[in-house]
Amino acid sequence: MNSPGVSLIDSLHLAAFCAKILDEKHALEIVVLDLRAFDAFADYFLLSTAESSRQFRAIAETLDAALSERRIPLRSVEGLQAGRWLLVDLYDVVVHVFDPEARRFYDLELLWGDAPKLDWKSVETPPIPRAVTARHSRAVRSRS
Repeated sequence: MNSPGVSLIDSLHLAAFCAKILDEKHALEIVVLDLRAFDAFADYFLLSTAESSRQFRAIAETLDAALSERRIPLRSVEGLQAGRWLLVDLYDVVVHVFDPEARRFYDLELLWGDAPKLDWKSVETPPIPRAVTARHSRAVRSRS
Protein backbone atom coordinates (compact mmCIF):
# COMPACT_ATOMS: atom_id res chain seq x y z
CA MET A 1 0.00 0.00 0.00
CA ASN A 2 1.36 3.41 -0.95
CA SER A 3 1.81 6.11 1.66
CA PRO A 4 -0.10 9.39 1.34
CA GLY A 5 1.73 11.76 -0.95
CA VAL A 6 3.70 8.98 -2.65
CA SER A 7 3.66 9.11 -6.43
CA LEU A 8 1.89 6.28 -8.22
CA ILE A 9 4.02 5.20 -11.15
CA ASP A 10 4.18 1.64 -12.39
CA SER A 11 7.48 -0.18 -12.55
CA LEU A 12 7.68 -0.06 -16.37
CA HIS A 13 7.44 3.73 -16.45
CA LEU A 14 9.73 4.10 -13.44
CA ALA A 15 12.39 1.95 -15.13
CA ALA A 16 12.17 4.00 -18.33
CA PHE A 17 12.21 7.27 -16.35
CA CYS A 18 15.38 6.20 -14.54
CA ALA A 19 16.99 5.04 -17.80
CA LYS A 20 16.34 8.46 -19.30
CA ILE A 21 17.98 10.11 -16.27
CA LEU A 22 21.01 7.86 -16.75
CA ASP A 23 21.09 8.85 -20.41
CA GLU A 24 20.81 12.53 -19.48
CA LYS A 25 23.88 12.10 -17.25
CA HIS A 26 25.80 10.37 -20.08
CA ALA A 27 25.88 6.89 -18.56
CA LEU A 28 27.10 4.34 -21.09
CA GLU A 29 25.62 1.04 -22.29
CA ILE A 30 22.23 1.48 -20.62
CA VAL A 31 20.31 -1.79 -20.53
CA VAL A 32 16.94 -2.39 -18.89
CA LEU A 33 16.23 -6.04 -18.11
CA ASP A 34 12.62 -7.13 -17.68
CA LEU A 35 12.60 -9.60 -14.78
CA ARG A 36 8.82 -9.89 -14.38
CA ALA A 37 8.72 -13.43 -15.81
CA PHE A 38 11.19 -14.57 -13.14
CA ASP A 39 10.41 -14.82 -9.47
CA ALA A 40 12.88 -12.04 -8.87
CA PHE A 41 12.77 -9.45 -6.11
CA ALA A 42 12.38 -6.64 -8.68
CA ASP A 43 10.49 -6.15 -11.93
CA TYR A 44 13.35 -4.38 -13.72
CA PHE A 45 17.12 -4.07 -13.43
CA LEU A 46 18.82 -1.10 -15.04
CA LEU A 47 22.47 -1.63 -15.90
CA SER A 48 24.80 1.15 -16.99
CA THR A 49 28.39 2.30 -16.85
CA ALA A 50 29.88 5.51 -15.42
CA GLU A 51 33.44 6.49 -16.20
CA SER A 52 34.34 8.55 -13.12
CA SER A 53 33.47 9.18 -9.49
CA ARG A 54 32.17 12.59 -10.54
CA GLN A 55 29.75 10.93 -12.95
CA PHE A 56 28.66 8.42 -10.26
CA ARG A 57 27.90 11.31 -7.92
CA ALA A 58 26.03 13.29 -10.61
CA ILE A 59 23.90 10.26 -11.49
CA ALA A 60 23.10 9.51 -7.84
CA GLU A 61 22.22 13.13 -7.02
CA THR A 62 20.10 13.61 -10.12
CA LEU A 63 18.23 10.34 -9.56
CA ASP A 64 17.62 11.31 -5.94
CA ALA A 65 16.37 14.81 -6.83
CA ALA A 66 14.14 13.69 -9.73
CA LEU A 67 12.62 10.82 -7.72
CA SER A 68 12.15 13.03 -4.68
CA GLU A 69 10.41 15.67 -6.78
CA ARG A 70 8.01 12.98 -8.03
CA ARG A 71 7.62 11.58 -4.48
CA ILE A 72 8.99 8.20 -5.49
CA PRO A 73 10.50 6.49 -2.44
CA LEU A 74 14.01 5.07 -2.37
CA ARG A 75 14.59 1.88 -0.41
CA SER A 76 18.36 2.32 -0.34
CA VAL A 77 21.42 3.66 -2.11
CA GLU A 78 24.65 1.67 -1.83
CA GLY A 79 28.17 2.03 -3.16
CA LEU A 80 28.36 5.75 -3.86
CA GLN A 81 31.53 6.24 -1.82
CA ALA A 82 33.37 3.32 -3.40
CA GLY A 83 32.60 4.50 -6.94
CA ARG A 84 32.70 1.03 -8.51
CA TRP A 85 29.09 -0.11 -8.28
CA LEU A 86 26.22 2.19 -7.39
CA LEU A 87 22.99 0.41 -6.50
CA VAL A 88 19.75 2.39 -6.16
CA ASP A 89 16.87 0.23 -4.89
CA LEU A 90 13.43 1.57 -5.79
CA TYR A 91 11.57 -1.57 -4.66
CA ASP A 92 10.32 -2.85 -8.06
CA VAL A 93 13.18 -1.24 -9.99
CA VAL A 94 16.87 -1.57 -9.14
CA VAL A 95 19.37 0.75 -10.80
CA HIS A 96 22.95 -0.49 -11.13
CA VAL A 97 25.72 1.86 -12.26
CA PHE A 98 29.14 0.23 -12.60
CA ASP A 99 32.61 1.39 -13.45
CA PRO A 100 33.76 -0.46 -16.62
CA GLU A 101 35.86 -3.04 -14.74
CA ALA A 102 33.11 -3.92 -12.24
CA ARG A 103 30.55 -4.24 -15.02
CA ARG A 104 32.74 -6.76 -16.84
CA PHE A 105 33.51 -8.62 -13.61
CA TYR A 106 29.92 -8.98 -12.33
CA ASP A 107 28.41 -9.37 -15.83
CA LEU A 108 24.76 -9.17 -14.76
CA GLU A 109 23.73 -9.30 -18.42
CA LEU A 110 25.10 -12.84 -18.55
CA LEU A 111 23.62 -13.79 -15.17
CA TRP A 112 20.17 -12.57 -16.29
CA GLY A 113 20.75 -13.58 -19.92
CA ASP A 114 17.24 -15.03 -20.33
CA ALA A 115 15.61 -11.74 -19.35
CA PRO A 116 14.22 -9.69 -22.23
CA LYS A 117 15.64 -6.21 -22.76
CA LEU A 118 13.21 -3.32 -22.57
CA ASP A 119 13.25 -0.68 -25.32
CA TRP A 120 13.19 2.08 -22.71
CA LYS A 121 13.51 4.90 -25.25
CA SER A 122 10.07 4.07 -26.64
CA VAL A 123 8.28 4.26 -23.26
CA GLU A 124 6.47 7.53 -22.55
CA THR A 125 7.63 8.98 -19.22
CA PRO A 126 7.21 12.19 -17.29
CA PRO A 127 9.78 14.76 -18.36
CA ILE A 128 12.98 15.02 -16.37
CA PRO A 129 12.83 18.44 -14.74
CA ARG A 130 15.53 20.62 -16.35
CA ALA A 131 16.01 22.53 -13.10
CA VAL A 132 16.90 19.27 -11.35
CA THR A 133 19.47 18.17 -13.90
CA ALA A 134 21.04 21.63 -14.24
CA ARG A 135 21.16 22.28 -10.49
CA HIS A 136 22.82 18.95 -9.75
CA SER A 137 25.28 19.26 -12.59
CA ARG A 138 26.44 22.59 -11.17
CA ALA A 139 26.55 21.25 -7.61
CA VAL A 140 28.73 18.30 -8.59
CA ARG A 141 31.12 20.53 -10.58
CA SER A 142 31.46 23.00 -7.71
CA ARG A 143 32.31 20.27 -5.16
CA SER A 144 34.87 18.50 -7.32
